[in-house]
Amino acid sequence: MLDDVLVTLEDGEWHPLAEIANQTGTSEEIVSRIARFLSKYGFADIDDDGKKVKLDPRFLELPT
Repeated sequence: MLDDVLVTLEDGEWHPLAEIANQTGTSEEIVSRIARFLSKYGFADIDDDGKKVKLDPRFLELPT
């Protein structure tokens, strides 16, 4: 599930939580929890409304 969310976010653009939920086949609540986890540890940014998320550019630079 986390991997699916990360694949959706790997372009570094803002994505609505509903869009990610639809693309990954999971609930928006689960996507929101994943987004909050990523944000808590500095891997992602959540917009002020809490409805969009994007990966932090520094996270995108990590070697794979």
